[in-house]
Amino acid sequence: MNTQNWTSPCIFDIKDSVYTIVQGVKYFALIDASQNFNVYNYDGKLLSSPKYQGLRIEFLNKRHISLSSDVLTLIDPMSPKVVRIFDILSGKMTAENIEHTTEIVEMKLNQIEMASERKMCFVDSNRDMFLTLVH
Repeated sequence: MNTQNWTSPCIFDIKDSVYTIVQGVKYFALIDASQNFNVYNYDGKLLSSPKYQGLRIEFLNKRHISLSSDVLTLIDPMSPKVVRIFDILSGKMTAENIEHTTEIVEMKLNQIEMASERKMCFVDSNRDMFLTLVH
């Protein structure tokens, strides 16, 4: 049984003001005003800092980022027809990307524990909704 002490919160320092927070079941992603993009667990431990060549963090918002217990996904702000997939613990981009024919405006991952059943729901610029497997 996992017991949580709700009377004493976990407090950790962040160097700059927070721009965006995206929460998942086990982890959360945080973007600060200095354009740092980091993933933490709920004990405040830094897990990863997802990056790739050409990432423009200033164009990301909560509609463009989603995370689950195994992956973090984001809509590429420079190519919004592409969703990039990152391993949540290492921060490294996986070999898989999800590409669509029109711009993707919003997406979210399901929160099921089994990674093999990980699905992503997204809405494109035509306001059509799609559901796809991530792995």
